[in-house]
Amino acid sequence: CTTQNVTAYIYAPNGSLYATLPMLNKSNTIYENSSFNITAPPFGSYLVNIYANSIDGDINASENISIAPFVNFNQSQTVVINNQTGDWNPLTNFTDEVSENGGNGPQFNITHISLAHNNTHLFTYLKIAGGINFSDGRYYRAYLTNNESNGEPRINGSNTRLPFNYTRIIQLNNSECRVYNKTNGASNIPGIVGNCNFGNTSNEIEIEAPLSLLNLSVNNSVNLTFETANNTASLDFMPNNNSFI
Repeated sequence: CTTQNVTAYIYAPNGSLYATLPMLNKSNTIYENSSFNITAPPFGSYLVNIYANSIDGDINASENISIAPFVNFNQSQTVVINNQTGDWNPLTNFTDEVSENGGNGPQFNITHISLAHNNTHLFTYLKIAGGINFSDGRYYRAYLTNNESNGEPRINGSNTRLPFNYTRIIQLNNSECRVYNKTNGASNIPGIVGNCNFGNTSNEIEIEAPLSLLNLSVNNSVNLTFETANNTASLDFMPNNNSFI
């Protein structure tokens, strides 16, 4: 049969139709369209359904792929960690429109994040919908790497996988801020690289981590994603599930 037209339907992370994209016939068997840009937000995993029909009326809508946009930005700024977050006001921050916390409540729902750096430290910012809780069973983490070839995609040996191989974890739990390497799962497991510094308001956290502990230099490009979790599961990611900055 002869293909008559091909269309790609792009669905956003919340399941709604994000865009309808006609594919251009480049030959008898190749259809493509490279002119479409996904603008953020929303972040997360997008489903692309390829729909083709022939002049004989045959239809194939079974081809599906997933894509996860990432954000590329650079903010050079020293942030003073002092339990006040005004230093972040002039900086770019990102909003999470989709929570993956599975009904576990707003205390795990990340709503805003940001990053900055100077010559010696990486600064991270988190805002949580339900407020900050430093009990032993709540975790605030950032997974990052500048060298995926030496990294690990699975979170703490579980089946949950990140969209990149991380080499360091910045973790805040039970009022302790620490940097781990890729082998850690909790503070009682080998893998602690060193300590980091943090401050917080009722619903915001700012963290300062030395670049040396993160195995980074000021000119490195870094993949990073944020997570909230309890003792048994990952509950929310930011920018979103299967996405990173």
